[in-house]
Amino acid sequence: MSEDASTKRVCRKNGLVGLFDILGYRVFLEKNSPETAAEKVMAVLNTLVSLSQKMPRKMVEPFAPVLGEKSFPSFAKMVNEIEWLVFSDTVLLTLDLSNCADRQVKGSYWGVFLMQCCSLWRSMFEFGLPLRGAITKGPYLVHKTCFAGKPIVEAHELANDINCAGVVIAASAIEWCKAETPKHPGIPSILHYDYSFPSKAKGFVENTALNVMFAPEANQEKWAGDIRQLVHESFWAHGKSVGSGVPEKIENTERLLRFLKMRGSLPGQFIFIPPTGDSPQET
Repeated sequence: MSEDASTKRVCRKNGLVGLFDILGYRVFLEKNSPETAAEKVMAVLNTLVSLSQKMPRKMVEPFAPVLGEKSFPSFAKMVNEIEWLVFSDTVLLTLDLSNCADRQVKGSYWGVFLMQCCSLWRSMFEFGLPLRGAITKGPYLVHKTCFAGKPIVEAHELANDINCAGVVIAASAIEWCKAETPKHPGIPSILHYDYSFPSKAKGFVENTALNVMFAPEANQEKWAGDIRQLVHESFWAHGKSVGSGVPEKIENTERLLRFLKMRGSLPGQFIFIPPTGDSPQET
């Protein structure tokens, strides 16, 4: 194949990027070798390789009775447009918005993408694989399983700097949201909040936190209980040990979740505006 033909297959896209890595994955591999804990290792690996199939379904199912027959197909279509790439201990989500010009539809895509990131984070946390991640916006290139572009680099740097399990939203993404999506009290008033993230290099830095506590899924009673216990269970799961620096991550994660739990008790809702022009739906 000529270089020109290969280059033509590179897709230039512009949209949302979410990059996540698993905290404690190296420790998990050290503690659970395939020879001594094959069943446990396979359970974790099967979870990772099936994310792209299971997570979209898990995301859309709770909304079927809320959105109804008119809006639910549009919602499910938006969720399924999110592309997934899982490699080693990293999960990359992308959503191309190059051909989306309508401000209301952009707002719905923004909300759907944030909710999918919430669902991913919460599911992995409950499974005992806490994630830290970042969400950015901008142009990027895609070729098969290879990705490149400034928003991916920015997401990696932001995620790698936060000293807890959580998700930071880049200022550039927030600015895009304010400029390109309609001002509406439900988009996305409960999906992110201003928060001082613990930085590895800069102390505490004012940024925007994804509300990973937002998820109309199972285990609500569990999440309404002892947050401190939930955090420790997630970091200790699968035989992982708490080594140097981990107690600080645990404390920082607990602080973030307590903050989000407090904010989540305030009035708020997400409004889904279907691209078909149907009436807005509250969730």
